[in-house]
Amino acid sequence: MDTSHKRTFIASVVLAAMIYSAATADDHIIFQRIRSGLGVRFPARSTEIWMNESSVWLKGSAYVTIERYDLQKRWIVSPGKKRYVEVPLTPAPEKKINNDSVAIQRAGWTYAPTYEWTVKETDQEAVIGDQPCMLIVAEGDADYSSESVELWVAKSAPVNAALYNERVTAGAVDFDWQDLLNVFPTLKNRFIMRFVDKRQPPIAPETTYETKITKVETAAPPPMIYEVPDGFQRVNSVQELSN
Repeated sequence: MDTSHKRTFIASVVLAAMIYSAATADDHIIFQRIRSGLGVRFPARSTEIWMNESSVWLKGSAYVTIERYDLQKRWIVSPGKKRYVEVPLTPAPEKKINNDSVAIQRAGWTYAPTYEWTVKETDQEAVIGDQPCMLIVAEGDADYSSESVELWVAKSAPVNAALYNERVTAGAVDFDWQDLLNVFPTLKNRFIMRFVDKRQPPIAPETTYETKITKVETAAPPPMIYEVPDGFQRVNSVQELSN
């Protein structure tokens, strides 16, 4: 092979590798969550996520959750016990507690307030991680409770924000994500780099939840990450994962 053909061949290989890498790049996000209350700041908990149009891989402190939208399946995996369980991809809706005038006396600590939200953009800006962000503030008011949420959103979403919010944010935040979308629909396409949720329950001290993205990128995922590892035992319930 002469020099010119060799150079052409090498360039073709490099180009093919770049195209393959771009085609297989998934969104990769890591965030930390901290809860504090009564003057106590609890240890941070990290969650790692890989995702694409058809699949989500989410690793928490004990389990890994794999969601396959192409197969309409969800697997909860215990790496330590080498077990997994298959559960519905769309769980049954939770039964909400009645919120009438005597709900707080009847439900006690399980009282679930219904907030009226106001959401507004501010002029405040900051760089979080390596992302320029702006601040959006949401204030929730209920009969016996109040809630304030600071949302630092990236000016330019570094990943597919709409997909991430639909499949991850709705279940990862401590406030009612859908309620905020109803009031401020553009949040659907905004990527939240950091949020601080301050909640004042009716019969408990104020609690603060803080979540911050520590890594966000698009990259090639580890091989077979969206599959249950070979040799893992299937069980019938989440409880059996740790028994």
